[in-house]
Amino acid sequence: MIEEAPRLLFFALMRELTTGAHVRRPQVRILRGRRIRIEADREIPYGADGEVDAVLPVTVRVLPGALRVLC
Repeated sequence: MIEEAPRLLFFALMRELTTGAHVRRPQVRILRGRRIRIEADREIPYGADGEVDAVLPVTVRVLPGALRVLC
């Protein structure tokens, strides 16, 4: 989760995703769970595999060991 961050920091974090360096930044918070609900105070689109076809809120369930997920 990226809390409030300037736009330039957001793009720097996106570049760091491939190496995992983003997890050491204080603006990044890592949470884990088998079932999570993501919601916001406004309508935000989301999708999977590059397809954006819905808006928050969403509840997702991950089967342990079945898939590595990067949010």
